[in-house]
Amino acid sequence: MLKTTQTSLVATTIFLAACSQDKPVDSSADWVLTNGHIYTVDDAQLRAEAVVVKDGEFIYVGDDAGAEAFITDGAKTTDLGGRMVIPGIVDGHTHPGLIGIEQYDPMIEVEDSDTFLAGLTTWADANPGDGWVRACCWPVIAYVDGDKGPDRADLDAIFPDRPVWVTSSSWHSYWLNSKALQALGINEDSQDPRFPIAIYKRDDSGRLTGWVKEGAGWQFFADVFEVNHEIHQQSVRAFLQTLSEFGVTTVYDGGNLDFSDIVYGFLSELEKAGELPLRYEGTYMISTPERRKFAVAEMKRFREAYGGERLQFNTVKLFMDGIDENRSGAMLEPYTDDPNYVSNTMLSVEDLRDLLLELHEERFNLHVHVIGDLAVKSVLDAVELARAAVGEEFYPRVSMGHLQNIHESDYARFAELDVSANFTPWWHGVDVPDPAAAGLGPESSNDTYRARAIFDTGGNVTFSSDDWRLDVLSPCLGMQVGHSRQYPREWLGEGEDPDAFRQPASEKLPLELMVKGYTMGGAYQLRMEDRIGSIETGKSADFVVLGENLFDVDPY
Repeated sequence: MLKTTQTSLVATTIFLAACSQDKPVDSSADWVLTNGHIYTVDDAQLRAEAVVVKDGEFIYVGDDAGAEAFITDGAKTTDLGGRMVIPGIVDGHTHPGLIGIEQYDPMIEVEDSDTFLAGLTTWADANPGDGWVRACCWPVIAYVDGDKGPDRADLDAIFPDRPVWVTSSSWHSYWLNSKALQALGINEDSQDPRFPIAIYKRDDSGRLTGWVKEGAGWQFFADVFEVNHEIHQQSVRAFLQTLSEFGVTTVYDGGNLDFSDIVYGFLSELEKAGELPLRYEGTYMISTPERRKFAVAEMKRFREAYGGERLQFNTVKLFMDGIDENRSGAMLEPYTDDPNYVSNTMLSVEDLRDLLLELHEERFNLHVHVIGDLAVKSVLDAVELARAAVGEEFYPRVSMGHLQNIHESDYARFAELDVSANFTPWWHGVDVPDPAAAGLGPESSNDTYRARAIFDTGGNVTFSSDDWRLDVLSPCLGMQVGHSRQYPREWLGEGEDPDAFRQPASEKLPLELMVKGYTMGGAYQLRMEDRIGSIETGKSADFVVLGENLFDVDPY
């Protein structure tokens, strides 16, 4: 991973004067930087040697000779010493507000069920009581057997008299014992928020197993568990600082469950104190169909209560499906290990079309979590219907995140319908063992995360970190794995093949596309392409100075 030093500037004013590269209208400047290897991501001028900044914006991008006219007694000057400069990075989907929200006790990270249950037993013996137990992380890979999953009876044997909530290693599934279900008011008559995605899993007899998927569990978080505000605020500060140190100047928040007021209240305080180090796009998260009706009103409330110059609210978040690991991904074909399973999406195509038309009227964008190819196709179909109803003035800038499986007939539709494809490239290595493989089958398992297919048909591709752990936030990690389709060598377990890569080989992305996705692609996703994403005159002076040239270093 590259060691980097960087300078990130977030503009606070708009430069309106017309600029000429040869004869500048105004030769006064705040900062002149020369002798650099500047990769602008501007197709009209992809490389430069020098930039000049005034009032937080670029007023010159070109060669060193042209920059000399701006060197005056009042201007700061910097010799870049040949170092590489790229535009400020846009993280198109991550979760700064969730870091520190959940505090687990016990925290057990193993890959087999017997060891996990033994760890819970040891903890229970040492920690008697009657209050909630909030544990992590039950190993999804150990319970992949069609759609069987874990059972509350195993937890009841360990914790017969207190409620237990165990988060899975994938975060998208939860395992509750009988006391927990009772405390939450969940019984055999409870209606699933959205079958078969957000559900209270039942066995063949209709008995609750205690396995709770997706939004069926998330809806209880804020009601059951209190937040340690000191830990949370320290964690959010560290997250934002880490992003900033990696050169991220703009971030889209992928959602905070029902903790949004806590998260955005704190971020608003940071901005007022001058301590918010980047542009922050907040959101409202639709995780069940019921929440869809509140999206616009909540976004407006967030704007009124917490919005500022850097903290803004322009994009609604929708979960269109779940994940393949817990068989809640919306696939066109049945899962291979459960051929009777029929998938679905969170909203129907018609319901999503209606949501898009509402967002059009209210001038909001939409970011959609999609994993399965049915979910992808349904979103594209809904966008097509909404665009047909509105015409060329259709407002929402729509993006889809993750995109594990895309049917080949839909590659070109991203460009045709102006839908951005957001990938989390540090996921693109080989998972051993792979908890999704048994459900997808070998063909679909080797046809995932097709970012190059979207690039090649003219679609806008963006990248993200999508996490709340500091050690995976680096865009350099994303670039490395996205380029090689391999995890870092130090991540591999004993016996894993260091030369193995996630298929297909055609999806090993060139570095130029990785940089573009992290900069101009993300800017377009967030409707900021006229302000950030490339190093051009008139744009905000967001830039990153790297200790090494990305195009020269070992890709590992």
